[in-house]
Amino acid sequence: IGKGAFAECLRIKRFNFPEKIKKIDEDIFTGNYNLRSVKLPQKVKRIMGGAFYNCKNLKKIEIPESVTSVAMAAFAGSGIKKLILPHNLVKIQNGDYGYKVFEKKHGLFPTKNLRVIEIHSKKLKKIEKNSFGGLTRKVVIKVPKSKKKKYTKMLRKSGLSKKIKIKSL
Repeated sequence: IGKGAFAECLRIKRFNFPEKIKKIDEDIFTGNYNLRSVKLPQKVKRIMGGAFYNCKNLKKIEIPESVTSVAMAAFAGSGIKKLILPHNLVKIQNGDYGYKVFEKKHGLFPTKNLRVIEIHSKKLKKIEKNSFGGLTRKVVIKVPKSKKKKYTKMLRKSGLSKKIKIKSL
């Protein structure tokens, strides 16, 4: 399934990806206002930037444990309240050409409903600059207790505002 395949396809409310898919392409559902839930395949490894961009009514997405790389721009402008990043995650990408992912500049849509981001991985090696940029102070980021010091440093270095709380899982 290629880049932008279902962009602005307003008839789709729920979508189950075929199990053979290993990468969720850029902009696949961009601007699909009616999309409410997505089931990702158990073998998917990467979620690219803009995949669910501006899907304002997207409330539910379960990211499988197989995912090792996520572009945070995939969820910008979505309706997701809680985002759980899996145990095998190694890299968090910006996916948005260096802009602050969640900021309302450069024609981007802020993610108004997002309140909790849980990073379950203890294998995280890289967080790209501005991956969490523009988040409101209402958001709480939760990380594994044993990695809190390291991940806090990585998150702040990537540009996360000091107004955003980082707590232990």
